[in-house]
Amino acid sequence: MEIDVLILGEGATDVGIPNGFGQWEKGCIMILIEKINEQVTLNYIPVQKKSLPTTLPKKDQGKFRGHGKNIQKLVIYSHLKKIAHDIVVYYGDTDKESGANNSEIQARKASKQAYEQAHEALDFFNKQGFAIIPLRMLESWLLGDPVAFEKTFGRQIELPSTPELLWGNKNDPESQYPKHVLDKTLSSLGSTSNRQVFCELVQNINLDKLYKQCPISFPPFFDRAKNCLCDQTGE
Repeated sequence: MEIDVLILGEGATDVGIPNGFGQWEKGCIMILIEKINEQVTLNYIPVQKKSLPTTLPKKDQGKFRGHGKNIQKLVIYSHLKKIAHDIVVYYGDTDKESGANNSEIQARKASKQAYEQAHEALDFFNKQGFAIIPLRMLESWLLGDPVAFEKTFGRQIELPSTPELLWGNKNDPESQYPKHVLDKTLSSLGSTSNRQVFCELVQNINLDKLYKQCPISFPPFFDRAKNCLCDQTGE
């Protein structure tokens, strides 16, 4: 079964980029979604944030907050452009909401609020779909399964035990800021952070392991995505 997926993301590493030949090079989030239900074919309709309206009509202002507002803009854009689709997928992260506070209580609160914002908008517009909002960012999830690194690079490594709670000074390469931790990990393996490497890691990642290692922000995505894709196939 084929499903048309309207998807909005942050950038090339998560939802991909156009290759200049009329095709779209997938980002790792697309591959992650495909791993949830391999019985369906997902036809992605990617939308770049710069294409969305920067302002909303007065009648539509103030209805949603944060991630919900982004989904609102995406739905309005799809109506204006008459983009036919079966489900809506939104990717964002919570690094701005979570700030530098590294407590688990605050992290859980920020993640819960982020998903509530997104789900509220999806439900309001009666859209089948789901949100993907890692705490604190995509790199946190990528650090969730050491076996994925072993399969990708052929070497065993140790990773942080609670990758979702990593935080540090963005401007200090030696801090525990998730992007820096992943950069250092990949550097020790002779690699760098880029779309292709992220896609390979996700292809090798174990979803059950990620569910356990990232228990705050991964389950809300996985559970709703699994149900949504099953609903589409009638399973």
